[in-house]
Amino acid sequence: HYTKGGTFDIAKNIAKKIFKINPAFGFGYEWFLVGGRKMSSSKGVGISAKDIGDDLPPEILKFLLTNTIPTRQINFTPEDRTIPDLFDKFDSAQEDKMYRMRFSKVAVITQMPHINILDIAQKEKGEKLTNNDIDELNKRIKYARIWLKKYADDEFKLVLQDKMPDVELSNEQVDFLSKIAEVFSSKKIWTGEELHKSIHQIKTEQNIDPKIAFEALYQIFLNRSNGPQIGWFLSSLDYNFVLNRLKSYPHP
Repeated sequence: HYTKGGTFDIAKNIAKKIFKINPAFGFGYEWFLVGGRKMSSSKGVGISAKDIGDDLPPEILKFLLTNTIPTRQINFTPEDRTIPDLFDKFDSAQEDKMYRMRFSKVAVITQMPHINILDIAQKEKGEKLTNNDIDELNKRIKYARIWLKKYADDEFKLVLQDKMPDVELSNEQVDFLSKIAEVFSSKKIWTGEELHKSIHQIKTEQNIDPKIAFEALYQIFLNRSNGPQIGWFLSSLDYNFVLNRLKSYPHP
């Protein structure tokens, strides 16, 4: 539209010469790429404006368009972490003090039906949620579900295991779990940050490789080798469920 002799130039001349009015201010921009490729209907490369409008709330889409230098291409790929990262950038750019739960965290909690996300949000904020807080949270729940259904990789899709999965752990991993169970049982209420720090301290004290350590936790709770930030995740689950699971893997 903004190439020389393009639609904007034509519209500008029509406004000046025919209607005798000043043309609207033009907002030019570079190519909107999808996965690093120029959109092309003939090649089947692209995403419709309706799809983007359905997949992102208006303020996030506006941020995507206006936060990019007009002379720089916008490369948008809805798969992988693009949308969660876009929400993070939007949150960081806001100057108001409104509470916004991180989008990736919302996406995790929405997959845990036994967890009350409002309780988690209020606990995280440290005070009662306002109506605006709740509206924003519900909006993020809506778009997190869309992202999980349409674009998220399998690594972002979580299923809490009701029973101990059939996994094999090393003696080192079992000792690590036992120590966590011991520390975890020392009090009934944990914040995500407190538990996160305690788990890392145990990891350091036992001199266990981080990948091996956290893999043990993800395996017994999610039957996979990776997952969300472990301290927050465990603190959001039922206390007795977590403690029993940590203790239930048999020692070799």
